[in-house]
Amino acid sequence: MRTRASRRGFRSGGITTERLPTGEFDGFDPEDLLAYELGVRLRSAAGRWHLHAAAFRYDFDDMQVRTTVVLSDSVVSVIDNAAESEIYGVDAAGSVTLADGLTLSGGVVWIPKREYLDFYTETSGDVSGNNISRAPQWATTTSLDYTLPISTLGRLTAAVQYSYRSAFYFTKENLPTERQPSFGLLGLNLAARPIGENWYLFAAGRNLTDEDYFYQAFIQSTPGYPTSWEAGFGMRF
Repeated sequence: MRTRASRRGFRSGGITTERLPTGEFDGFDPEDLLAYELGVRLRSAAGRWHLHAAAFRYDFDDMQVRTTVVLSDSVVSVIDNAAESEIYGVDAAGSVTLADGLTLSGGVVWIPKREYLDFYTETSGDVSGNNISRAPQWATTTSLDYTLPISTLGRLTAAVQYSYRSAFYFTKENLPTERQPSFGLLGLNLAARPIGENWYLFAAGRNLTDEDYFYQAFIQSTPGYPTSWEAGFGMRF
């Protein structure tokens, strides 16, 4: 099945909650988006696999971009408007049943164009032509899931997950010191749920390869989580 869509989006303007040195609050304009998508959905007759792929393009007017401004005695977070910005690329996602209870799923996004076409600010000057912040060219996810029935007691589910992001910049200035190199994260999840019950037990491991990466890089960098483990009890309502 083929899919085709064009949509308009809108985000209202407003006023930031942090006061500037002048005593005023900084205002920002509304954001407008025109989005196009052309895709295809495929599914096997037996339902053992499915695939969805699409090409997309986003044209922004006055994209709202959060910016950190360094003052003489403080740091203020404001929102600037990029007059024109453009994003286009391809994404795909799907899954396949390899055997009873065993499923492989994944997705990939490729964004060759993610650019501020026209963007000038008083604090940073002209950053037109820079990559949009926090937008990698490649992003992928893969998961291998296995569900094992345990007699009449319930079921045990295990999943191995891997995600990858190519390099990107944390800020609109695209400075080398604010660049996150490409990185991948490996995780493991285990869950046990009794039949007919809404509670379950779980255990999980995050960043099993102890990859170094950052959530944020500006004046003070915030590192991502190292290898960590957790276990607990949950309920579904």
